[in-house]
Amino acid sequence: MQGLVKMLNSFYDPQKSGVQYLEDLACAYWNSQVIFTAVELELFTYIGTEQRTLTEISKHYTSDENAMQRFLNTLTILGLLVKYGEYYYNSQLASEYLIKDKEMYQGDSILWRKELYSNWQDLKDTLIHGKRLNYIPDEKEEILKQKTKKYIKAMDCIAKSKAKEIVKHFEGLNLEGNLLDVGAGSGAFSLAFLHEFPSMRPTLFDLSSVIDITKENLEGYQCKISYHQGNILEDWNFKTEKFNVILLSNILHAYSEKEVEHILNQVAKWSDANGMIIIHDFFMEHHSLKAGLSDLNMMVNTYNGKVFEGDWVCKTLRSLGFYDEGLIPLKSDTALIIASRKKELLKEIHREPKQYLMLKLKALGFKNIQLLSSDEVCFTESAEVKCQFGCEHYGLGKCPPNSLPIEKTKKLLKEFKYGLLLEGEPPTKDFQLKIIAAEKEAYQQGFYKAFSLWAGPCSLCHQCKPQSSCPKARPSMEGSGIDVFETVKNLKETLEPVKNKNDYVKYFGLLLLE
Repeated sequence: MQGLVKMLNSFYDPQKSGVQYLEDLACAYWNSQVIFTAVELELFTYIGTEQRTLTEISKHYTSDENAMQRFLNTLTILGLLVKYGEYYYNSQLASEYLIKDKEMYQGDSILWRKELYSNWQDLKDTLIHGKRLNYIPDEKEEILKQKTKKYIKAMDCIAKSKAKEIVKHFEGLNLEGNLLDVGAGSGAFSLAFLHEFPSMRPTLFDLSSVIDITKENLEGYQCKISYHQGNILEDWNFKTEKFNVILLSNILHAYSEKEVEHILNQVAKWSDANGMIIIHDFFMEHHSLKAGLSDLNMMVNTYNGKVFEGDWVCKTLRSLGFYDEGLIPLKSDTALIIASRKKELLKEIHREPKQYLMLKLKALGFKNIQLLSSDEVCFTESAEVKCQFGCEHYGLGKCPPNSLPIEKTKKLLKEFKYGLLLEGEPPTKDFQLKIIAAEKEAYQQGFYKAFSLWAGPCSLCHQCKPQSSCPKARPSMEGSGIDVFETVKNLKETLEPVKNKNDYVKYFGLLLLE
């Protein structure tokens, strides 16, 4: 396995984060200003596929050469440029996403983030008043129109990338019939579905001011696409039959609970009995940091938008007669909810089983979850020795020598291809119960061989006979010969020895998956 796949970011590390963590938080906007400026200058487009010297770049922008050199060197450190000798090149990342006219160009999206910055300056006052403070006056129609154009263009950058990722979940399915794209924006999602499923008939539903812009973007597809102008917060009055697929991408987070309930009621009204609902959005359970920041962004930049718990959205859909299987995480910062009145239809959806499981396990309360290959687990002969000569639990319950010998543990791991390293904290009993719940969830998700090792001596009962059979008892990682410190270290995480009584304690468990 090349490296590791991280699903959940440990943004704050209680054992490691200190003053530097606070400094990095306070200086985060420095990074933003660097990329904002580079995109505004169209620097990456100017360099293109060529090589440019400092003198050439400075002359092109009529800038001070020393100042430009410092700027370019910072872009190099950030991985957006590459320097070889006296020449600067675009990095692979910049070449793919930051050169204008490239299919996946993200510059408009990046500059839209800069547009939002001014309202973030009012966060303190927004907290006091409980709502956004600054709005564009209604009479400034031309300003609103230009801002809408910028927004649609910016969202199109992101949508193209997300749409490709979303459509993969439906590969091989025979999707056909009417598709309703609610809050369609640029139409990128409809185009992606139309490309994969040519027999579908998309209807793009948005405000009239948006539809006018959308039609310009989709000029070559007019014969395949229908448009419906209206307000999704009012009753939807279509003059067609019901829809086989209804798509809502990045719509829910722009509204309040009451408004979302109305939208989902309208979705239920216009969804075919054999149809499918696809909701794509930020959700608090997935990529929590980005979801939390997006929630604040809605607070300072919309009337009453917010980021929801996926569980709340699912419960609302179920109350309307739909089935779902919870969140389906994307590899990026968003996730899907797919629902239907026909439960069997959901079984055909493609999902990455391990990522789906990791999202389910996060809900159990683990601090961090990492996927690793079984051969990334490290062993040490000193583990059992430390148990024998340094632990009062030696010989008791399921501790060594009543645990798994190191050779048997090594042999056991050969039966498995992957493992999930689960991070938690005391109390020990609570952590061990979570490990058991994680193993059960893995089994229910189809990993029938799932087996777990936890941290420390078994704390589920007050007393435990060495030879007794217990359906819940599991061996500890340490007691089975696993070098927990080295395993964690190799995954670029931190685990520090506890030196003082009040030091933060981390526990790790290992859930083995076939």
